[in-house]
Amino acid sequence: MTNFLQLAPAFMAGIAIYVALYHVLLYFRLRKRNYLSFSLLCVTIGIYAIACTGLYNVTSLAEGITWQRAQFVIEQFFAITFFWFVLDFISYGKKHFFYPSFAFFFIAAIYAPFDKAGLILNISEPAIKIIQLPFNIDITYYEAASGPLKTIIGILYLITFGFLLGVAIRYYRNGHQKEGRPLLISLFVIYGSVFNDVFIVSGIYQGFYLVEYSFIGIAIFMTLSLSNNIVDSVLVQRALKENQEQYSTLVEKMTEGLIIVDSQATITYVNDKFSEMLGYPRSEIIGKKFVAFLDPTNQKIFLINFALRRQGNSDQYEIEWTGNHDKKLHTLVSPTPLFDENRGFKGSFGIVIDITLKKTAEATLKRLYEEAMEISEMKTNLITYATHELKTPLVPIMGWSEFIKKALADGKKLDRLISKTEIESIFNSAVRLNKIIDNFLDVGRLESKRLELQKRQTKVLPLIENAMKNVAYQAKTANINIHNEIQDTEIYCDPFRIEQVFINILSNAIKYSPPETEVSCSSEIIGDEVAFYFRDQGHGFTLDELEHIWQPFSKSFPERYGPSPTSTGIGLYLSRGIVEMHGGAIEISSAGPDLGSTVKIILPMVNPEKNLP
Repeated sequence: MTNFLQLAPAFMAGIAIYVALYHVLLYFRLRKRNYLSFSLLCVTIGIYAIACTGLYNVTSLAEGITWQRAQFVIEQFFAITFFWFVLDFISYGKKHFFYPSFAFFFIAAIYAPFDKAGLILNISEPAIKIIQLPFNIDITYYEAASGPLKTIIGILYLITFGFLLGVAIRYYRNGHQKEGRPLLISLFVIYGSVFNDVFIVSGIYQGFYLVEYSFIGIAIFMTLSLSNNIVDSVLVQRALKENQEQYSTLVEKMTEGLIIVDSQATITYVNDKFSEMLGYPRSEIIGKKFVAFLDPTNQKIFLINFALRRQGNSDQYEIEWTGNHDKKLHTLVSPTPLFDENRGFKGSFGIVIDITLKKTAEATLKRLYEEAMEISEMKTNLITYATHELKTPLVPIMGWSEFIKKALADGKKLDRLISKTEIESIFNSAVRLNKIIDNFLDVGRLESKRLELQKRQTKVLPLIENAMKNVAYQAKTANINIHNEIQDTEIYCDPFRIEQVFINILSNAIKYSPPETEVSCSSEIIGDEVAFYFRDQGHGFTLDELEHIWQPFSKSFPERYGPSPTSTGIGLYLSRGIVEMHGGAIEISSAGPDLGSTVKIILPMVNPEKNLP
């Protein structure tokens, strides 16, 4: 009969040890702490079952007290491991509240084998019980009465278990019904078995001790629960993996860039599109600071916006990246801040849209608008200049014409009224008017590429001398001396057009120079070309003024000196066009305001086409 009673706890011990080993393996595989605490709980259950096996086999009070004392020690470790497991299972964050109870149970377990004062077991008071079971089976328990410390520990069990039960109920009600249900059942089973054993010890009724059976029941029941959790976890991981694959596919197929940074603005992820946009492989982007791909101006823009991310702001902003080979990438970033469960900022991710083409189009539209406005201004200037310039020579022509008409009507003789001087005034005005009209016509021919050149080998000296004669009166009136040091060489040109260029350059130099200054002309042979230099001591130019000086109808006279002298505003524009049609070049330089300026003209000495194969 005794052997029969030993079979059940021995079997339970084997199950408990097996379950413990199984969950140790799970702990090392999954690294979840509740598997480790549950395996330790199962070890204590298995050892307790072994102690029960020994207790059923005793035949004397001395043997029974030894096994009873062993059971008491194991019960303390059971209480510690059970509480620890439950707290791990529900992820309770205030475990330190239970530390005093754990310490008390541990000290009691250490003290029990050395108890001589009868605080744990009162060995002087035997408590032998004979339990009559069905089928005429008798069970004899050779035990000693409980000491005061064991009674106190029993009360502490009830208090601690009660508090733990309250925590488990709260866990169940906070949306963890599936996980909390088996835990609550286990706690109620323990409570029921403890009360059953207390009633038996107190003699309220005769029955069978159930604690060891409730222990193994907990082991089996919670094993099934944890196994279900494992299955659910596998299913969740599989679903997460599928979702992750779908998410990864979605992210990599995005037509926009995606970038993720941590709380320190270090890049932790970019998709293929963003890598393609910057022109760098992922390995050269991930791990670097966000600002590593920005110039100083855009670094400030990012840092301002990143500070807003910490505050939860997710406003869009524009930023220009510096990609591979200094490629400039203008983008629109749509950021989203990331926070942990405690609202701690842990970084952000952003959708990056390439708007470089849009910005280029905007810049082009702006440039076209500015050019349209310039053309409109040129049109206005053309009308203004044309009206003014055409009117100036017409005044003397019309005046003298009307005078002559009236004199003839009155029967007066013209030779007594009009001298050679008046006739020359009329003629010069007509010549000037014709020149203005020719200049405007030449601009039209130049724009439409219909300006024809009659090129031939030409001596330079006669051209510059004719030009100087043409502006001699203008120079004398302005009290400006022209000093000519141009070498007498030949160039391949249209002599009429190049003389026209020399006249325009000399006229401008005189027009925009203060009185009693000098205009010098010189030349230099450079290979198969001749460079002509026209230097004045005039007002000079700033860099900004030099940028606009070649535009037709531009105000080449600096506004800082007041109203500009009379001019059509097309002389320099026409001169550059003529020089470039000869395969030459023209440029203007100035050291700055009031430091004069230099016009450099380069023309070929021979026909460039003769050197072609």
